[in-house]
Amino acid sequence: MTSKGSIALTVSALVLAAAPMSLHAQGVFGVITSEQSAITDSVRAWLDGVNERLEGGYEYNLVAGGALIGSGTEIPGFQDGLVDGGMVSVLYAGAELPVINMLANASLLVDDSRAGGAAFAETVLLNCETCLDELIENNIMPIGPYATSPYSLFCREPVESVADLEGRTVRARGVLGELAARMGAVPVNLGVSEIYEGLQRGQLDCTVFSAGAATAYSYEDVAPHIVNLAAGPVTGPTAMSLRYDLWESMDTATRQAFVDAAPAAATVGIYGYYNEDLEVLGNPDAYGVTVVEPSEEMQALIDEVTQESIELVLEEASERGVEDPEGIMNVYRETLAKWEGILEEIGDDEEAYTAALQSEIYDNFPIDR
Repeated sequence: MTSKGSIALTVSALVLAAAPMSLHAQGVFGVITSEQSAITDSVRAWLDGVNERLEGGYEYNLVAGGALIGSGTEIPGFQDGLVDGGMVSVLYAGAELPVINMLANASLLVDDSRAGGAAFAETVLLNCETCLDELIENNIMPIGPYATSPYSLFCREPVESVADLEGRTVRARGVLGELAARMGAVPVNLGVSEIYEGLQRGQLDCTVFSAGAATAYSYEDVAPHIVNLAAGPVTGPTAMSLRYDLWESMDTATRQAFVDAAPAAATVGIYGYYNEDLEVLGNPDAYGVTVVEPSEEMQALIDEVTQESIELVLEEASERGVEDPEGIMNVYRETLAKWEGILEEIGDDEEAYTAALQSEIYDNFPIDR
C-alpha cells in the first residue's frame, strides 16, 4: 500500500530507515519537490514499479515538499538513516559533491532536457567512476535521473528588458545566479519550498524555474509574468536514489527490482516537465500568465554567460579539489552529444525514450557496486 504521506505517516517508520531492508519492510522516502511535481511523480512511479516486481510487494511512504528532507538536509538524511531513499538535489551540494555539482552547473550546455537527464545518468553510472564513488562516499546509490525543462523567469511585475531587472531579487543558483547578476538583479539562495512564500511576501521579485511549474507550484498566482529564457534545465542523476548501506544489504534480485523500475519512472518525470513546459508556453491565457521572449540585450547576455559558464564551473571545481575536471566534463559533453543524436532519431516518442534508457544505461547498470 502506498501513501502520498505526511510527517505523521512516517514517524512510525523512521526506525526502519536505519535497519537492513527485508522484502516486507516499509520504506521511507523524501523529495524536496512538491506533491504535484513531475519529479515526485517519477519517484512514486519508481517505487510502484518496485512494488510490482518484488515478491510480496514493497510498502513505502513518500513525503514530498521537503517536509522530511529538503534543501541542506538531503545528504544528512541519507547519511544518518533518516530516509531509505528519495531525491538528492545535487545543485545544492557543492561542498559534499563537488564533481557531481560541477556537472549540474554545466546546465547551459543543455538544449534538450531529455538528453541532459539521460547523459548525466549515463556519465555517472557508466562513464565516470569518480562521480559514482563521490555519491557512494556520501551513502547515496544513484539509480534514476531527473531533468526539469529549460528555465524561464517568473516575475511579480512585467519584465521586458534588462533594465527592468535592475536591483530586483531573483531566486537563482549556480550559473543561473551568475546570469541574474549579469542582468543587474540580486541573486537570492532559497530552497524550492520557500519560493512561493518569498514571491507572495515580496521577499523575491522573480524566480527562475521551468514554465511548467505554473501547474505544479501555482507560481502564476504570485508571479504571472514569464520571460522564456530557455536557459539550461536543472539535471541530476539522483531523483531515484537509495541509501548505499541499504543497497549493500540487498541481494541481487532485490537490487535488480529497483534498477528495472527506473527507466520508465525516469521517463515519467523527464517527460512530465517537458510536456508541462510545452503546454504552459503554448497556452499562456489558460494558465493566467503572460509570456514574452528575451529582448536582444537579454539574449546577448544569455549567450555570453553560456560561453563563459564552463570555464567558471571548471575553475570552481578545481578550487574544490576536483581532479581532472576538464576530462570529466569532456566525458559528459560527449555523452550529451550522443543523447542529442538519439533524440533526433526518436523524436517525442516516450516509449522509445524509455527503451533507449534501458539499452544504453540500464542494461549495463553497475549492479555489483
